[in-house]
Amino acid sequence: MTSTCDSIRAGFAERLRQPGIIVAPGVYDALSALLAEQAGFEAVFFSGAAMATAHLGMTDVGLMSMTEIATIVQRAADRVSIPIVVDIDQGYGGAPHAARAMRSFERAGAAAVQVEDQQVVKPQRDLTSRPLVPVSEMQDKIKAMLDARESVDMLLSARTDATDAQEAIDRCCAYREAGADLVFPERITDTVAIRSLRERMGSDVPLLYNNSYPQAEAKRATQLEALGVTIVLFPALGVRSAVDAISRAFAGLAADPDLDGGGRSPISAAEVEAVLGTQDYLGKFQ
Repeated sequence: MTSTCDSIRAGFAERLRQPGIIVAPGVYDALSALLAEQAGFEAVFFSGAAMATAHLGMTDVGLMSMTEIATIVQRAADRVSIPIVVDIDQGYGGAPHAARAMRSFERAGAAAVQVEDQQVVKPQRDLTSRPLVPVSEMQDKIKAMLDARESVDMLLSARTDATDAQEAIDRCCAYREAGADLVFPERITDTVAIRSLRERMGSDVPLLYNNSYPQAEAKRATQLEALGVTIVLFPALGVRSAVDAISRAFAGLAADPDLDGGGRSPISAAEVEAVLGTQDYLGKFQ
């Protein structure tokens, strides 16, 4: 898998230097990543919140370990041939922990990781509060992660959770100076701030944008591309769609359990096997 992952990483790094926005849906396991690939997306984003929802049945309060998430990513990387970008929270600790995480996710098959500048221990009584670490501490973490990677094509996205537009711009620029390959002002959605950040950084730094906030001024990919956004993320789309579909299916069964279970399924077993590519897979061993 190593040579394949190296090729995917190199292709992703090259793609980021080309024009055209990349739309990356949020996924949470190998199947959701496979479905995204089959739908034609160029890359997928393993959202920390989506993985916590799907694998723990809980909201995202930082309970998933590096090893758990690396295992999920490795399974997906073994199944898809598109770049995988992984949310690794704060890197699971300080600079040494983040450096180890960089090596682990590179070996797991990720094309990029996203590390954020929130404090490692979040306030438990207010999940919306996101205290930030000092800029210098985040810069040290970024440098340690870059030193730990085996290939320069294993990319690092530095995310800031600053809510003030000017602070977010300043932090993104500081993280870029520390060597971050991409920057992500996660809480900034107004077009003026996004345009200002792009102008200050220049045109060669890939910029990520979270399209899940209702208050976002720009929603369409064409609008975001005009602002200079490189990758637009839809972190919760996959897991929310799964919750909706499964909830409705189970509610229907609970309301009428006498109805034939096979007849109520919206997709047949044969259709699932087609999605999984079972025939092609088994054919390799015949």
